[in-house]
Amino acid sequence: RYAQIAAFVKSDRPSRFPSFSVEYVRGADPILNLYNDSDEQIESMGIEKWDTDTLTAFLEENLAH
Repeated sequence: RYAQIAAFVKSDRPSRFPSFSVEYVRGADPILNLYNDSDEQIESMGIEKWDTDTLTAFLEENLAH
């Protein structure tokens, strides 16, 4: 259903971002939750229309490697 997101998760790309993790929720649309250093959620966004390159670029710009 979300082939681009699934391809990202199954690839080696997530390993480039140590603070990135995946939680599977059956039937849920893919969302990206961002947390601060205190593990408080600061933003949540739907990523169902993102492709693998968009997701990778976003993580490169917004996550500490």
